[in-house]
Amino acid sequence: MFERTRSNSLGALPKDIQKPVENQTDLRKPDNINLEEWQKDKIPAWKRKRKETSPIQNEANKKIKNTSNYQISTHNSFEILNEELTKEKQTDSKEYIPKPEPIFVTGVLNITSLKEKLTEICETNLFTMTTLRSGHITKIMPKDIQTYKAIRENFIANNISHYTYKLKCERAYRVVLRGLHASEDITEISK
Repeated sequence: MFERTRSNSLGALPKDIQKPVENQTDLRKPDNINLEEWQKDKIPAWKRKRKETSPIQNEANKKIKNTSNYQISTHNSFEILNEELTKEKQTDSKEYIPKPEPIFVTGVLNITSLKEKLTEICETNLFTMTTLRSGHITKIMPKDIQTYKAIRENFIANNISHYTYKLKCERAYRVVLRGLHASEDITEISK
C-alpha cells in the first residue's frame, strides 16, 4: 500500500550507528572524559520514583517501642451523683411564688382617671398597664400578690367594672379517681 519513511529515532538507525547499551550506562558515569565541552551536560543518575516497600524491609525499619509503664488519665463523669447536697444547693431551691393574674378593666373612656385611681392605691412601679385592641379594655398586671389584692378590693369597693381570674395559690385542686364503684363512701375517700 503506502510506504512511509521511518523517523530518525534510535530504533530507526542502522545497527552500526547505534551505540551498545553498555556504553549508554557509561555516559552516566563521571569518569567518561572524552566528551567535548558543549556535551558536558550533567545527566542525573536514574532514581526510582518510589521506594520499595516489602514487608521484610518494613519490619526492619520500624522501631519497636516497648512501653509497658504508661498511665491513662480517667475521669468519672457520674462522680457528681455520689456527692451529698450542700447547704448552698439547698438554699437555691426557693419556694415558687406564682405571678398574680392580670386584672382587666372594661369600659375605660378616660385612661388618666384610671391611672390616678391606681396611684392612690399603690405605687406606680408595682404594676404595669396596657390598652388592648378594642381601646375600651385596659389590662393591669400587678408585680406581686399584695398589689393584686389591694387593687381588686378597691375596684370592688368603688364598683369599677373589671374581671380577673383566681390566684393560682387560691385555686382548688380537682382530682378524678377512676375505677371506683358507685356505692363507695365519699367521706372515707376525702379523708
